[in-house]
Amino acid sequence: MHVSWPVGRDWFLVFGLICVATRADAWWVTLPCVISIGLVQYAIGEALLHEASHYHLFRGDRRWNDFWGALCALPFFTTLRDWRAEHLQHHRRFGTVDDHIVQDYAAHRLTGPSPHIGWVWFGKPLLGLTIFRHLHGLGEINSAGGWMKIAAFWIPVLTVCRFQHLLAELALYWFVPQLTVFATLLHWSEIGDHYRTRNGSRSRTGRFHNWLFHNNGYHAVHHRFPAVPFTELASVHGAPGPVSSDVTRGWWGVWRQISRPGEPRPEQWAAFWPEDP
Repeated sequence: MHVSWPVGRDWFLVFGLICVATRADAWWVTLPCVISIGLVQYAIGEALLHEASHYHLFRGDRRWNDFWGALCALPFFTTLRDWRAEHLQHHRRFGTVDDHIVQDYAAHRLTGPSPHIGWVWFGKPLLGLTIFRHLHGLGEINSAGGWMKIAAFWIPVLTVCRFQHLLAELALYWFVPQLTVFATLLHWSEIGDHYRTRNGSRSRTGRFHNWLFHNNGYHAVHHRFPAVPFTELASVHGAPGPVSSDVTRGWWGVWRQISRPGEPRPEQWAAFWPEDP
């Protein structure tokens, strides 16, 4: 699959949803369109950006990979270079105290005795606390040079929107879904990928989920074989081999797995589990 297809599909969906919402000019159309834009933003700003960080978007030329990766990063107030540095550190220090995922679980108080899992999974997104967590995370991963690139991207965009009287539309159809739906899905993904796993990583195998998010749900396979591009993860997941218990269809299945009580934690992945009370 050529890189232009997944990237082009997602941006086409974003602009198509904006056109539908503005043409209908009715809240009952605008609301589902804004939510849907947030879902597509996750496909761009998480799934495709993740692939670019592994040089999988344009495998024949790293310069083209990084060009397309920049288009998946800058609209989300980060840079491919800074995002890649944090993510590759996650792979190198996986499951150790230097893994930022382990640190994030501790920040959410998920690794202490009797964690309030329901509050972290449902309460924080509903009260908008994931917005502050998301903004804080951008401040942590972006370098000074990265912020300069972000400014160089956004200042012209904001200037054009200002003179075209489109700032309100930019806020409604880009910033609102990014700070709500997109930030919530990032929050769930961060927790769901590894928290309370018996084998280190969890996979979400629903067909629609992986069609929309470019096979981003096959996370366990990705950690075992990070050199495999996203277009081949489904076939590798289905290949004969050890059967993992850390598999579910989608987000609801993740919630059911991370909230089940009374399981002994595996010693190898204790950093992803709550302490014994």
